Amino acid sequence: MARIPAKQLNRVNSKHIIEAVEKLVGGAEIQDYGPSTDYDVVLDDGTRLAPKAVFGHAATKALGFTVLPRHFVGG
Repeated sequence: MARIPAKQLNRVNSKHIIEAVEKLVGGAEIQDYGPSTDYDVVLDDGTRLAPKAVFGHAATKALGFTVLPRHFVGG
């Protein structure tokens, strides 16, 4: 699968992001997502997460299929 159109990715909402953060903090695998390169999502307790992993997990929940790094660009 090539990149997912922005129209589909726009279905990701704050609820999906919160669920993705909870999943990652709970120990979910980051899958094919590597560490962040320029920016981190920093939680109130100082936990740092790779933003592409957060968005990928959120998009997976929103779209109903596994979204991988190659399906969207960050930055």
